[in-house]
Amino acid sequence: MFMFPNHLPPQGILVRKPAVRRAAIAGTCVIAAFGVPDQGGILSPTDATAAVRKCSEATPPESRPILYPGDKGSCVRVMQRGLVRLGRLAPSGVDGVFGPGTAGEVASFQIQLGLRGTDGTLPTRNVGRLTWRALNNGQDFRGIPTACTEVGKSICISKEENLTRLIVNGRTTMRLASRFGDTRAPRFRTDEGVFSVQSKSIDHRSSLYNGAWMPFAIFYNGDEAVHFSPDFAADPVVNPGEGSHGCVNVSSFKGARALFNKVPEGTRVVVY
Repeated sequence: MFMFPNHLPPQGILVRKPAVRRAAIAGTCVIAAFGVPDQGGILSPTDATAAVRKCSEATPPESRPILYPGDKGSCVRVMQRGLVRLGRLAPSGVDGVFGPGTAGEVASFQIQLGLRGTDGTLPTRNVGRLTWRALNNGQDFRGIPTACTEVGKSICISKEENLTRLIVNGRTTMRLASRFGDTRAPRFRTDEGVFSVQSKSIDHRSSLYNGAWMPFAIFYNGDEAVHFSPDFAADPVVNPGEGSHGCVNVSSFKGARALFNKVPEGTRVVVY
């Protein structure tokens, strides 16, 4: 896949990855995130005690702490069990650790329900009052997220459906079969989030993976891009252990070319 010069990401990335600090509280190492818009809750983002609060299914959503990626404990388990009830997380995923897999499902859940942060950020990737309420109520939505339809044009990518859509003025004008890095290995997970097209390369060759051919590459999140994959075209069945290195692979050459020609830089990209 593609890597920007000096391994530095370009400007314009919309995903927020907060800085963290560690604090010892009652002999426990916890993580507190800063500078991340939350959805409100009983604790502020700077309160490091959030990760050591105890929760149960009987704890009201309004009394549960704001959770951030990296947090551990009973409150994380309660949140994970909520995702299991909605069919978004396997029961084996309830481990009390707010890791990458759980964070991805939280982001996808927030995108589909439009659960924004206090400043409008979508997704927040933390679990505040709005997300706790939705999980507690069993609220879910499996249609096209509002984030895809509220702008004039967007690339709307559903990992659950293995599908990339081009949405124009609220209508789906193109559907392309797609695959991701998740099925290959956890370290190749395709990030969920709301991004924008940063650059395009019509006949791209990967500088990371032995010059792999990535035609009609639409870069939207650092080295992650939507592009045609000849391997995927040759075998369109998505099997465990197969997939991309994090990009969104498209199996149709003509479809990838048409998408490339229709989306300018700055076009919104939603992955959920």
